[in-house]
This record gives sequence, C-alpha cells and structure tokens, in this order.
Amino acid sequence: MSYGYDAAEWTYNVDVLGWAESASMYITQDTSSPWDEDHELVQGEYDPDGMWDTWGITLPITTDWAAQESGVNTLFAGEAAMEETMLWLIEVYDAGEVADCVYWAGASADASIIADDKCREITF
Repeated sequence: MSYGYDAAEWTYNVDVLGWAESASMYITQDTSSPWDEDHELVQGEYDPDGMWDTWGITLPITTDWAAQESGVNTLFAGEAAMEETMLWLIEVYDAGEVADCVYWAGASADASIIADDKCREITF
C-alpha cells in the first residue's frame, strides 16, 4: 500500500497477494463537518500465474463541489493540513466478499471513526 499527493492530485496503489476481483477505497475526515468519498480502484499489473496483482487510482483535485465524482476526482486538497484530518479504508474483494481490508488515519485523526474488527490498521 502506498499513497501520495501534490497540489494537483492524490495517487493510491495497493499490492495484493493472489488475484483480487476488485478493490475499493473510502475516504473521510475527522472534522466537525466531514466530507466522504468512495472510489473503485483500477487493476494494474498482475502475475500471470495468479501470485499477485496491483490496484490503484490517481484522483485529480477539484475545488468544485458539484464537479466531484467518484472514481474521477477528489475534493481533498493535496496538502499536509488536509492529510492530518483524513481517514482511509481499503477493501479488496474476492468472489463478491471482502477478502482483506486495511485502514489508516492522518496524524490528528481518530482511526476509531472507521476502525473495523475485520480490518488491519496500518501506519505510514
């Protein structure tokens, strides 16, 4: 799992052991008026023998609330102050069921907002 941002976009990449059917990401904030987004990740490279595959998405940043669209762009600004309040949940699916999931939180965000007993918390 890796992610990064600049002033123009956020980039997310997930490495999966085995092949996944699909992968999704939920993003929200730990603020008094949180925004949340759902995005489907796109399959990238994969091992022809089924040992691994990668999923990812690049989301250009928009400042227009009406233009924000799942899987297309994000309202989350690419800056450290925004990252500190954000929370992420990635779910990987196989046969229509969640096969694995991870979550993490920015430095000033409470991970329990999105914590799930079935998911592992990761840190960066």
